[in-house]
Amino acid sequence: MSGELETRVMELETRVAFQDDTLAELNEVLVEQSRVVDHLRRQMAELIKRFDDVAGQMPGAAGRMRRRLIIEAAAQMVQRRGAREGTTSSA
Repeated sequence: MSGELETRVMELETRVAFQDDTLAELNEVLVEQSRVVDHLRRQMAELIKRFDDVAGQMPGAAGRMRRRLIIEAAAQMVQRRGAREGTTSSA
């Protein structure tokens, strides 16, 4: 019984060690992705600011163009989300 118990304990210790390594790797990936997302958010905020600056110089057409761009971007996001989830949606 002692040999069987020792074998089981060693197997559990091995699994825990593997899980610890996996969690550490996943954490590294998560931290890097978080940095990338933060960078992309800053870029998006800057692009929106630039677009608003340009749109402010052309009041009539800019508002219509901005609405159209927002609608197109939203439709593309919905299509991509549907593709990732294995569904298709028509916008």
